[in-house]
Amino acid sequence: MKKLLSFIFLTLMFCNVGSAEKIFNSSLTGLSFSLTDDWNLSDRVSTDKLGDNLSDERKKYIKSIIQKTKVSNFEVLYNEKFVPDIITITMLDMPRNFTITKSNVKRNCKEIMRVNERNIGKKGTLYDCKYIRNKVSKREGALYISYKDDISQEEGEVRVNQIILIINSKAIYFATSCKDYCKEVTDSIYAISSTLIK
Repeated sequence: MKKLLSFIFLTLMFCNVGSAEKIFNSSLTGLSFSLTDDWNLSDRVSTDKLGDNLSDERKKYIKSIIQKTKVSNFEVLYNEKFVPDIITITMLDMPRNFTITKSNVKRNCKEIMRVNERNIGKKGTLYDCKYIRNKVSKREGALYISYKDDISQEEGEVRVNQIILIINSKAIYFATSCKDYCKEVTDSIYAISSTLIK
């Protein structure tokens, strides 16, 4: 029995190696969250900082996203195992008293799609849209949206997955445009939203 318990203990310790939690502080949003310590947070938008795994095509794509969205201030969260799939963090002002609720989440997703379609000039493909709990500001709400990334010129299906939280009349975006590691990166976005603190 002691040998069995020792084996189980050692197995659990071995499985837990490399997955220590780390607290990240977003200087842009003023929020903190935890992820495994193999993630990196950069407040400088630099495709060179993402390592050699980033193809020239992906570098061009990220630069085009920066230009097309006209978002000049955001942070990049990346894990070298999942590059070129990264997470961007940005924040935009929203009208006062704007909220996301279970009853208006579908309407908000349709509006996001309408804005994207206007920017790219063609009908978009929505994969998923749902209300999620906003741990930081329960009354203002949050949503998860997933749609086809029509800006990307890469072969194969590229998705945009976002969690958008409303906090003090600001929209906080945790987003990824992913292809190869969509599940892993999207799971990390959910992990961020569930551990956010002010």
